[in-house]
Amino acid sequence: MSSLLIEEGHKVLIRMPSSNSKIVHIRSATQKINLGKFGTFNASSLIGKPFNAAYDIQADGNVAFVDPKSLLEELGEEIDEDESSERNNSNLKDREENQKVTVEEIARLKKDMQEGKIAATEIIKTLVNNNSSHDNKTKFAQLKFIKRKARKYSKRFEAMEPTARNLCEYYFNTKPQKTRGIRVDSLAQIMCFANVMASSNILVCDSTGGLVLSALLERMTHGDRDLGGRLFAMLDGDMPNFDIVKEMNTAEGVVERTIDYLSWSRIEPVEGEGTDDSLVHNSHYLFPSTLSEQPIAAPETTDEKALERHTKKVAAIARTRAARAKLAPTAFDGLIIVSQFEVTDILAKLIPFVGYSRPVVVHSQYKEALVPAYLMMRASPDYVNAQITDTMTREYQVPVSGLGTHPFMTTSGTGGYILSATRVYAGDGPLLTASAKKKMGMGQAAQTSKKRKL
Repeated sequence: MSSLLIEEGHKVLIRMPSSNSKIVHIRSATQKINLGKFGTFNASSLIGKPFNAAYDIQADGNVAFVDPKSLLEELGEEIDEDESSERNNSNLKDREENQKVTVEEIARLKKDMQEGKIAATEIIKTLVNNNSSHDNKTKFAQLKFIKRKARKYSKRFEAMEPTARNLCEYYFNTKPQKTRGIRVDSLAQIMCFANVMASSNILVCDSTGGLVLSALLERMTHGDRDLGGRLFAMLDGDMPNFDIVKEMNTAEGVVERTIDYLSWSRIEPVEGEGTDDSLVHNSHYLFPSTLSEQPIAAPETTDEKALERHTKKVAAIARTRAARAKLAPTAFDGLIIVSQFEVTDILAKLIPFVGYSRPVVVHSQYKEALVPAYLMMRASPDYVNAQITDTMTREYQVPVSGLGTHPFMTTSGTGGYILSATRVYAGDGPLLTASAKKKMGMGQAAQTSKKRKL
């Protein structure tokens, strides 16, 4: 992040009262941001305010900063604080007769709230006071009832910073197929196993839309400062498809300085691949689609468009060669693979570029996809400490201080599986067996004893 305040041009992760989230791009100060049933507000009232704060939509269309706990504090008088109460919810029955407020009265209150005549807390207070079973509930159940009504009627939202963690949670809950099912705890484990630091030089195979690259970029940079780290991403095609990187509000120039790209088809020089002039353009680089890397003669024409195409083609070839030159043997401090392709094929292609005593981390949604690579690592002398792990994080709800914690009844099945290992130097010759090492040791001992006798 280049700024802790929301600026024009930033993207903001809006967490609505219903716990649903959406990514909003603030293109201009005159923009109207629509949150559906929760209301619409002016983007100008959000510009200049801090990230990770709660705001309330006012009747005039602006937003005001609020304490996220103030809603419970305003309704605190509705919660029985008698700790000696032995109430439980076993005798409660969920019936429509428990709520004395009619549907017509609730609709009128909602209309008054939309017109700015009353606040959302007034509706919640009315529903609490007119619920015949509310006083018989436990304190924990009372708080859950209030929060449930707040999710339905409140206009308060949180403007979250689009960090790697927040984006990971957002896509895991909304589009898990885009990020290949990576959960936030799995992403943290990938960063830990790969030993990612500010000055690391990491080789990445990312098919998650840029989620892994975003997490690496966040750890290896600070604002617009260059901390010495470099990322090298292998592309599934000719064009980078790392949309999540663009959602992180990175400072200008950071991505260009930190990330290099190269297509799988460009790892080795290609001769006579074609003469198509088509180029794939993106915000950072130009990549040739079907472009021969042989020297290109200048066109014998004065047409400006033809000369411009020739200039772009030459520049694209130069950039491809410069990126390929960075793929030197043992040049990288680690390898991270989250790809749709076969893991063993990727390892065979990229492992020569990873330094010795450096980590190799592979993530997959399915354990079966990692087993062949795991068996290969166990049998190969080039890897040690190969293991497949499965992370599991249980989410807890903490209503108020002193009431203890309660785990959520439902959770996600898995955040995927992680294969990790360390590449080592096995030598050029074949490894000696245990019996051969024993014989060699006995031979050396015999020679030493003979020298001592002489």
